[in-house]
Amino acid sequence: MLKVMTFNIKNNYHREVKNGKISKRLKDVFEIIEKENPDILGLQEVTSEVKKIISDNFTDYNIIGRSRYNNGKISDEYNIIMIKKSFPIIASTTYSLGKDINKIGSKGLLDVFPRICTYAKVKCEGSEINVYNTHLDHLLSYNRKKQLQVLENIIKPIENEPIIIMGDLNMCRGNKILKIFLDKNYINATDKLTTPTFGNRYIDHILINNKLVLKETYINHHENYPSDHFPIIVKARLK
Repeated sequence: MLKVMTFNIKNNYHREVKNGKISKRLKDVFEIIEKENPDILGLQEVTSEVKKIISDNFTDYNIIGRSRYNNGKISDEYNIIMIKKSFPIIASTTYSLGKDINKIGSKGLLDVFPRICTYAKVKCEGSEINVYNTHLDHLLSYNRKKQLQVLENIIKPIENEPIIIMGDLNMCRGNKILKIFLDKNYINATDKLTTPTFGNRYIDHILINNKLVLKETYINHHENYPSDHFPIIVKARLK
């Protein structure tokens, strides 16, 4: 059984959450990670500073993922994947979801920020699982549609292998754009939830393809609300 978690931990660059800056909230974020103890964890809105703190505190994980910029801009973001060291990493990279997938900082026509997707191929139970962690555009459905199309093209060469896609997609379950993507042999674990992941909306997702079996889905409702999102946790197994 594989335990996977996605969590947008919220950066410091826009409106504050209840407990203020990320430096004051990390203790509770770490408490959630330690309690859930996922095999694979995707985090969104991670800054370079926070990435280092996470690396220093979670030495039993390999942590992968590049920034969406090369020059440490104030609107920096990593979509890191944390993988238990007991799961060998076969390959990893960070793609841009813009005009050039191999160029960090590449944007689509109307993107305010570059959007990225971190990828890892992980050995699990004698097989290989492809894991993607992303954070799609927060403003325009046109941008999200284009970014999903880029991601679909990235995945196409390995679409018949086990695949997990997770992250803050900024689309509610039932969204038409997301439904078109799901119709390509994916199950959305978020459909199993009974409480929202962000305000009154379900915009955080874990998608698995038909090479995996979904066994359980739930949210960790930490009493201190260390982010404006709740983390989703999924248990799944290979077919």
